[in-house]
Amino acid sequence: MCGIFGIVAKEGDIAQKLLIIARRLQYRGYDSLGLATYQNGDIDLRKDMGTVESVVESLKLDEMKGNIGIGQLRWSTFGRPSTLNAQPHFDCDKDMVGAHNGNIVSFYQSKENLEKYGHKVISQNDGEICVHAVEEHYDKKKNMIQGIIGGIEEMEGAFAFVCFHKDTPDTIYAVKMGSSLVVGIGEDEHYVVSDLPSILPLTNKYVPLNDGEIIELTAHSYRIFSAKNGKEIKRDPRITNLQLKML
Repeated sequence: MCGIFGIVAKEGDIAQKLLIIARRLQYRGYDSLGLATYQNGDIDLRKDMGTVESVVESLKLDEMKGNIGIGQLRWSTFGRPSTLNAQPHFDCDKDMVGAHNGNIVSFYQSKENLEKYGHKVISQNDGEICVHAVEEHYDKKKNMIQGIIGGIEEMEGAFAFVCFHKDTPDTIYAVKMGSSLVVGIGEDEHYVVSDLPSILPLTNKYVPLNDGEIIELTAHSYRIFSAKNGKEIKRDPRITNLQLKML
């Protein structure tokens, strides 16, 4: 069971907050950790095998810059534990980065199809399939919501996926297709995570997501869309009664 997470903030570096979430997701089990942040036109992707603390120390994850970022704690399913198979993954042009939780059961067929389209899949991890599938359809439509809708049609499985693209550097996108995913509402920042308890040190306000829904997050707004037809879905935030001392 993997854990995915992302933060988009108005300003300031969000690496420390990403690591707060990562540490609280450790209970789900993992063999590697990766973070990707964006600043000044560049995506900084760092990942490796090991414990959270060992990877933080070796790759200086706490020093990463940027007010938008995503991360993943990986528990190996497709592909052995390795740095190459760790997530997040880049797309072909390194313009987009993404990570998933769950299983793409169509991994081999989807990989074959994407390679026929010209994509270079460099790992044996099914999370990379998500990235290239969205890339394929984003490049055609130049719209991330439509790119995700088209991308998930390339795959079969139960998963959640989070990503961001250089073309929309103030926005995180995620989709829930059978694996847990929730949105957190903060002050001048928003979160998307695999479970609600992982963000309780940061906020108690959240928005639940249903399967077949895409979330678009900026520092000040969130929009939910149907993954079937792209229509917007309105949903108000909620306040959780969960408390840190209860967990």
